[in-house]
This record gives sequence, C-alpha cells and structure tokens, in this order.
Amino acid sequence: MKKAKTAEPTITHDQAPDRTAWPECGHPVTADYANRRTVHTLAGITRLNRTIRRCHHVECGFHKRPYRPEAEGPFSLPRHEFGLDVVALIGRFR
Repeated sequence: MKKAKTAEPTITHDQAPDRTAWPECGHPVTADYANRRTVHTLAGITRLNRTIRRCHHVECGFHKRPYRPEAEGPFSLPRHEFGLDVVALIGRFR
C-alpha cells in the first residue's frame, strides 16, 4: 500500500520550557525528549518541535514528571490536527 502524500510544513516553531529549574524543588531540569507535531493553521502548515524536560532528583515530588513548554497551548487542542484559529473560524461560520 502506498502512503498518502501530505504537504510539507512551511512554518516551524521550536518550543522549550522557559524555566531550567523545576518550580517545586529548584533542582535543574534536563531536556529528556522531544516531540514533533504538525498542525494546520490559517497561516499555513506548522511544524511544532517541542522539548520536554524532567526533574531527575529522586526526592522531588514531581520526579520524572514531564515539564512541557508554556507556549504549546495556544496552537491547538491535544490530539487535534487543526489549530485553534481554524476551529474558531469554523465556529464563526456556523
């Protein structure tokens, strides 16, 4: 079976948490892994590259809990392919 062709992203946003220390314990957090996501917005197809950090201090109450970028919220809802601006435009047309 052939894979369906998808359009390549024209806009790229690299996102990382603003803080480099965990807010609760003050220990430094390290970049643990990265997520990549493609979202369709009114401006074009957008690639979101997100760096996820975690606290590796065992005594911290949030040990190994993901600390996501603060800026990831305004783009789209979780597990949705279209941006919030597209959803708002469709809602206005209804």
